[in-house]
Amino acid sequence: MNGIPIKTIVETSKDFEVDKNGHVVNAMGLEALVLAKFRANRPSQDYPDLRILAVQRLKQIDWKLLEKLSGNPTEIATLKTTLEYLAKN
Repeated sequence: MNGIPIKTIVETSKDFEVDKNGHVVNAMGLEALVLAKFRANRPSQDYPDLRILAVQRLKQIDWKLLEKLSGNPTEIATLKTTLEYLAKN
């Protein structure tokens, strides 16, 4: 999935409670989702999603995990700058 091994996506997935009855779904973690959308490079499709994630979750991103997932410090620097810009605009 955009260069992120499926095994890594599964290992970094999280459980999310979806209702008041305690139902839980397991979904891709924030960091893998952000990286996959950024790498997809589909501005009209993914940048609106990235903007929402930036506005609502920027402070919750585990940058060390993102760096581990990416393996590319330049990519992460660009991603961070992009998300910070999207969060403000």
